[in-house]
Amino acid sequence: MMTAAEKFLVCDAIPSDATGIAQVNFTAWRETYCGLIEDKFLNSINVERYTERWHLILNTQSESDFVLVAKNSEGKIVGYCSGGKARDSFHQLEGEIYALYLLKGFHGNGLGKKLFTEGIKKLKEAGHSSFYLFVLHNNPTINFYRHYQPDLEAPALVRIGDHTYQDIGMGWIDFSKFSL
Repeated sequence: MMTAAEKFLVCDAIPSDATGIAQVNFTAWRETYCGLIEDKFLNSINVERYTERWHLILNTQSESDFVLVAKNSEGKIVGYCSGGKARDSFHQLEGEIYALYLLKGFHGNGLGKKLFTEGIKKLKEAGHSSFYLFVLHNNPTINFYRHYQPDLEAPALVRIGDHTYQDIGMGWIDFSKFSL
């Protein structure tokens, strides 16, 4: 019998996916960060700017970067995961999951796990032996990542709009915790 997550296709994004990714990006920010970050910033974001940004990302990404999308049976994008070479020096870890977003209606069915593990596979295939990600400390999905037992957690700060927020960096030293 097929699991709920197996009903979704997770594949490499292509430039024509930019609009769908942008819609997920926009909606997930509204769903996830309402009440966690200032309304002024959330009210300033729009799908058009995200679409332009995703067109640029998908048309110019390096070979070491990836964007994966999760599509439902109708081909609609309901989530994505992006990552690649570490953008910052975080405990000398090599790879980074830049973003993982899934529309709220698709939480709890294993699709987030599927996106996450497929992203980790991409990092491993690119030759990275370790990775990290950042999550807002008060983001309710933080426990999703803690379930995978990061080897380290460290506080950080992130600037969003006009405010600075507490972030948590989570790092995995190797991939042995994951059945890839």
